[in-house]
Amino acid sequence: MSLLWTSEASEDLDDAYDFISTFSGIQAADFFLSQLDRELQRLLEFPRSAPFYEDGPWRRLPIQQYMLVFSEDESRLTVHALEHQLRSPDRLRNRLHRR
Repeated sequence: MSLLWTSEASEDLDDAYDFISTFSGIQAADFFLSQLDRELQRLLEFPRSAPFYEDGPWRRLPIQQYMLVFSEDESRLTVHALEHQLRSPDRLRNRLHRR
């Protein structure tokens, strides 16, 4: 199974890394990336191990203070968002439903 990040999700990842490194330091940001990588490797093997996100075709996985939202098909796992969990749920919901 391959992994694809949408352009918005890639921007989310950059923003998350910048935020964590600014407020908690580079080591914390690097640790976040290593946790994210570990979880993505697990999801590539077991994508259906994560629960569904609301009523859409997406699945969700919390990683530290962030929520990873993705979809999967037979050959690919697509990351659609990596949102801080303190942001309004409506923001993420609206973003996903405009696709």
